[in-house]
Amino acid sequence: MIAHAGLLDHALLSILVVLAVGAHAALWSRGRRRRPGELWSFASAAVVMLVITSPPVERLSDRSFTWHMAQHLVLMAVVAPLVLLAHPVAVSIEASPRAAATFRRARLGVIGRRIGAVPRTLIALLLLFGVHAGNVYDAALAHRPLHDAQHVAFVAGGALLWSIAIGSGASRRAPQKIAAGFGASGALTLLSLWIMSLDAPLSDRYARRSGVTAALDDQRTGAAVMWVGMVSLTVPLLLVVVWQWAASEQRIAERAEAIADGRAGIS
Repeated sequence: MIAHAGLLDHALLSILVVLAVGAHAALWSRGRRRRPGELWSFASAAVVMLVITSPPVERLSDRSFTWHMAQHLVLMAVVAPLVLLAHPVAVSIEASPRAAATFRRARLGVIGRRIGAVPRTLIALLLLFGVHAGNVYDAALAHRPLHDAQHVAFVAGGALLWSIAIGSGASRRAPQKIAAGFGASGALTLLSLWIMSLDAPLSDRYARRSGVTAALDDQRTGAAVMWVGMVSLTVPLLLVVVWQWAASEQRIAERAEAIADGRAGIS
């Protein structure tokens, strides 16, 4: 049995998540710029996370690599962007004038913005490749803290990839973002193909449960699910980045045209 497959474990997780939602709501209510979407996004992320880590889903993940990959995809493609849209760090900072002043003095926002799309993508890919390494993956199935860390890694990796599109749409950064999107798509495709090509199950647990042949078939199906899901994640990211770039270029062109028209009117 893995992670929060037990009712007591999941009940404790549920309590922690409810407390986190309550803390986010309390901080949000004290902020000067309150956006309802931030509150609903955080609550929605909490609900989805509790469902996808519920005992029935965890038991299915314990028996099937395919179900485990589907669980991870939901964490990356649904929970991660919802957490980003909730802006938990910004909400916490805005709730406290002292924290906001410290944040500005430390110039942490500037440092965060300077971490470009390519470094974020590389960090995300290191996380995703790392958690699928044979010994690491197998150990996570047997040890709850490692399995929880694996889930955190997927949310963090998804957040890093989504932050490329959800973040600033500055025109000068668009080529880097597009390159990062294509790089992520290619690397995740290679990860899926590598898992499909393995001639042994990533985890002995699956082989013991259903036999090597059935475990390999399930593993290849799970890798295919991962590939389709990852492409479904990165393609929208690329579309959003291209749309941001086009919109930014259009605004720049309209501004330049307005300035030229103004000068022509003065002369």
